[in-house]
Amino acid sequence: MAVVMSLALGGLIVVQSLWIQNAYESGEAQFNLAVSSAQRHIIDDVLEFELLALQRQADQPFPYLPNSALRTTRAELDSIIHMGRTHPAPGADTLSRNVSAGSTGPRSGRITDVAPLPGVNQFREQYGSAIDRYYLRASRGELSLQERIGKESFEYFIQSELLKSGIDVPYEYAVLDFRGGAVYRSPGYARDAPFRTFELPLFAGDRYVFTLYFPHKGSHLLQSVVLIAALSILLILVLVTIFIVSIYTIVHQKKLSEMRTDFMNNVTHELKTPISTISLASQMLGDSSIPDSSKNLGRLASVISHESKRLGNQVEKVLQMAIFENGRMNLRWTVIDVNQLLETVVENVAIQVTDRKGTIDLYLDASQADIRADEIHFTNVLFNLVDNAMKYSQGAPCIEIFTRNVGKWLSISVKDRGIGIPKSDQKRIFDQFYRVHTGNVHNVKGFGLGLSYVQRMIAAHKGRIELESEVGVGTTFTLYLPLVCRTDN
Repeated sequence: MAVVMSLALGGLIVVQSLWIQNAYESGEAQFNLAVSSAQRHIIDDVLEFELLALQRQADQPFPYLPNSALRTTRAELDSIIHMGRTHPAPGADTLSRNVSAGSTGPRSGRITDVAPLPGVNQFREQYGSAIDRYYLRASRGELSLQERIGKESFEYFIQSELLKSGIDVPYEYAVLDFRGGAVYRSPGYARDAPFRTFELPLFAGDRYVFTLYFPHKGSHLLQSVVLIAALSILLILVLVTIFIVSIYTIVHQKKLSEMRTDFMNNVTHELKTPISTISLASQMLGDSSIPDSSKNLGRLASVISHESKRLGNQVEKVLQMAIFENGRMNLRWTVIDVNQLLETVVENVAIQVTDRKGTIDLYLDASQADIRADEIHFTNVLFNLVDNAMKYSQGAPCIEIFTRNVGKWLSISVKDRGIGIPKSDQKRIFDQFYRVHTGNVHNVKGFGLGLSYVQRMIAAHKGRIELESEVGVGTTFTLYLPLVCRTDN
């Protein structure tokens, strides 16, 4: 399952990455096509500009265009840009044909409602030889770029055509002569800039080259895919989160299932042992073949009583946790003296400790030991901690119990010198059904409910529990509970 989900998620990431890359490359191709088209329109505008300048020279002979002819108004420049025409290759021949034929048709998708320049045919008929001489000189390179078009007009064509093509991106341009020198150039133009350069001859031949590039093209193209990329990344992050949560849930459920299986095995063992003992004792009592004098009735009664209590305690633990889980735990609050309660607990377990040749010492250093608690459940908490100290002590148990006052809190510590708890188990020691592995499943008996019950009950008493343990040295559980005054009772 995890492998299949990982492969599917990895495949989705790859597909999304390729899709975003293709979207970027498609956007770049469209951008380059739009720039190339706009650049050709700019060159056409320059040729139309020359026609306008020639018409303005109609009343004077002109071997070349004087600078005064280049002083074109903004309205005239707009007329040139919006004028309907075809797109022949630039050159002196073309210009001459345009002058004689006038405007021949609209640009596809461009504004064509501006009338063509007036009097072109008449202009051609009257000054045909002068026009031919002008373009002849231009083709020979005898006319400078400044004599053919002004820089301001040229820059206006660039800006207008780029905007009409939907390209609102900072650009740099230059018009280079055949030696590579920049005749016109933008302030930030750099010949060796590391960007894709768009180049076309400005007029027929290669005397002037119009070059154009966009320093921020990459960021402009990224903006076109950034929303899709962001949504894709967000979607992938959501799926990764779901994947991680799913894997965690599966692993957690597997561990929980294993703990519950272990719990059921322990329940079977813990309940089966006293039931078998009681059953055996009952059979002995009812066996008529054994004389009453040989049955040792007192001993059998003691065994039945002891095992019955043991069985009842095990069942009670399970019922307590079930009630606590369902939120039906009704605590009966009262003020109790913990020092006195501990003396009772120690007295009750002293016989078991002595049987194992161990010791249990009580150090009641708390001058104030009154807390508000449910006496029955809090007593069970203390018995659970002492019982754990005995169970996890190899050989003779050595247990110490301390009470101290820490500010407005009562501190209760139960310390043993047992096998200790590994660091890897300490974070889970309070989990329900969890038991520290001891190498023998039944060496240490229990359901894995005791410490879970202790932690939840201490939390219900508005206290906290802390654990200190080292393998081979021992374990100390410390409870902190808020103190109260007897007047609160």
